[in-house]
Amino acid sequence: MAAENADVIGEMLKAFSRGDVDGVLASFDPRCELHEPPEMVETAGYHGHDGIRAWMANLRQVGGIVFEPVHFSGSGDIVVCEVAGRGRGQASGAPFDWSTWAVFEMRDARIVRVRAFLAQEEAQKAAGSIAERPQPRPGGAASSA
Repeated sequence: MAAENADVIGEMLKAFSRGDVDGVLASFDPRCELHEPPEMVETAGYHGHDGIRAWMANLRQVGGIVFEPVHFSGSGDIVVCEVAGRGRGQASGAPFDWSTWAVFEMRDARIVRVRAFLAQEEAQKAAGSIAERPQPRPGGAASSA
């Protein structure tokens, strides 16, 4: 994993926690996609910068949610990040926290795809399947080499 990719992800999470929409968007490719854990109620994910704005607004309004990176692993442009999340219940005001593992696909130091999981094993499996996919060559054709 390139340290630069971990830095981009860390800065994006800090910007999210500050409510800095522009700071978050600066980390994402304009054609990005983000998918919450499969256990969460979700549509088809969030797509593009408008989707990231909607994702961010939803989480920040729900309970002032903030994120903090705990641990990074991965290889090349695939980064798995354990993320600690915390917030407060809207009705009760009771604090809550959880951990999630996010698989980030990076290109040119920008986030192109995020898939979040509630179990570390699921995230590692997803990261492994991404690493095994044929990668596009310059010009768009996939290469299995």
